[in-house]
Amino acid sequence: MKQTAVEWLVDQVQQKLYIRDNVIEQAKEMEKQQKDDFAIEFSEWCLNSLLNGEEPKAETMKELLEIFKNK
Repeated sequence: MKQTAVEWLVDQVQQKLYIRDNVIEQAKEMEKQQKDDFAIEFSEWCLNSLLNGEEPKAETMKELLEIFKNK
C-alpha cells in the first residue's frame, strides 16, 4: 500500500531523524501529489461512468464524491 505523507512524516520522526525544512517540504509535496492523484482518479471515474451510460445516483457533487470514496 502506498504510504501517505503523514505516515511518511511519522516514520521520519520515529526514526529519530531531525526534522529539517526539506523534510517538511517533502511531506507537503507528497501530500499535494496525493491530492492531485485523487482528483485525477475521481475525474477519470466520473468520465468513464458517463461514457458507459451510467446515470449518476447522486444529485450533488458531494454525493458523487462519497459514492466514489466508497466504491
